[in-house]
Amino acid sequence: MLKDHEDRFNKQYDIKFGGSERFWEQAIITADFCGMIAAEQGWILCDYRKSTEAVLRAVGVFRENIDEVRVDCFDILGEYFNDNVADTIVVNHMQSTKMSNHDPHMSPRNGIYIRFDIYQDAPNMKAKCGTVSIDRKVR
Repeated sequence: MLKDHEDRFNKQYDIKFGGSERFWEQAIITADFCGMIAAEQGWILCDYRKSTEAVLRAVGVFRENIDEVRVDCFDILGEYFNDNVADTIVVNHMQSTKMSNHDPHMSPRNGIYIRFDIYQDAPNMKAKCGTVSIDRKVR
């Protein structure tokens, strides 16, 4: 019964919910279902669909606001890198000489919390790959 209502709801209101919105979806569909039953039984005299439409308009506003403040793992890493640039070391590994080096003037004084390892075939060549090691800084 509720599954049939969900199909009717999606056709009637022409809305698609994403996976992260599944709780909103179920709450709104269930409320619409209850409104339909209440209207059919004569328990409410108002048009419940207008309430559902108002909620769906609000969902559109929520979606816009959430997209503006959404933070992903790359945002968090970028912020951590910026906050800890003084505690970062970059080590260059040369495949041709089998040597590793870093600029001693750029050595962190308070411990290393971020380490970039850059792998090159020879000096002055583009890096072919690299790794980043991160240690959590306890404050």
